[in-house]
Amino acid sequence: MFNTRQMQRLLLSTAVVGLFGCDAPQYNDVFTPEGDIERVVVRSDSGDIELVSGTHVRVERTIQARDGALDMSQTIHEDPGGLRTLFLDARCAAVLTCSVDQKIIIPDGVGVDIVLDNGDVWATGIHQLSVQLNRGAVDADIRGPLKVQVGDGSVQADLPLNTAATIAVGQGDIDLNIPPGPWKLMAQALALNIGDGIQDVDASDGQLELIAPAGAVHLRTAAALADSAAE
Repeated sequence: MFNTRQMQRLLLSTAVVGLFGCDAPQYNDVFTPEGDIERVVVRSDSGDIELVSGTHVRVERTIQARDGALDMSQTIHEDPGGLRTLFLDARCAAVLTCSVDQKIIIPDGVGVDIVLDNGDVWATGIHQLSVQLNRGAVDADIRGPLKVQVGDGSVQADLPLNTAATIAVGQGDIDLNIPPGPWKLMAQALALNIGDGIQDVDASDGQLELIAPAGAVHLRTAAALADSAAE
């Protein structure tokens, strides 16, 4: 059974095939960087990105592109302090002529920055995440700070106790599951729905800055997350 987002993406994929035909080859690629990685930066024009927790950084990609349509690279930069950052770039030569779906294994303590033009982002068990997305949806189960900017789409996230999240959606809704208790809340939206057990206070370790000028902000309690954070 397709949900609304899946149906929209199916229709978009159908439209892309109609415009460019079915001759773009599809192949898989796997990349495992050597040594420890402290930060991962993903910059892509089109495709879905899935982040899951694991012991070592590993990148699995499904690529669909004609010859010469995709400029893809992976580089590691080490700063003077020894911080090693993995940069994953996938740029299309022309609009809608390529797509790169990526599944990335992220170890504990590794932060992730994503800059994506068109696609969806899923994240599970990530400690620190930043997303800049032009069009699509973000669905995240996060263990630490979260920062998201979406032009047209939606954000759904599960947050732990006493974290900070800054989320802005130009066209669309924000839907958060958070532990009950005190939160410092700053929200701008057409509609704001706050669930029972969530207290809006001026001083709190948990801070939420939520902006949805053309949509709604929904805050729901997640008692299971509170119990998990207390363990």
